[in-house]
Amino acid sequence: MRTTMPFISCILLSHNKAAYVREAIDSLLAQTFPDWEAVVFDSGVLYDQGFFSTLSALKDPRFRLVRSWETEELRQTKTIASWC
Repeated sequence: MRTTMPFISCILLSHNKAAYVREAIDSLLAQTFPDWEAVVFDSGVLYDQGFFSTLSALKDPRFRLVRSWETEELRQTKTIASWC
């Protein structure tokens, strides 16, 4: 019988939909399961400064922001994000 809960990793990808990323972040923060991390992957299209202020203000070590300044196709973005 398993005595420990599994660790969950969430990868958040978006293309010009920062509002949806905010909703996903709010949803993660509302979870009761504590053992998770979230990797927010920005391929240079989430230029909304309010979004970055929100993410920076979290100061929650479970969130990581990975930035790439070259616009990648979604397929490439998923591959790169999965390496984190």
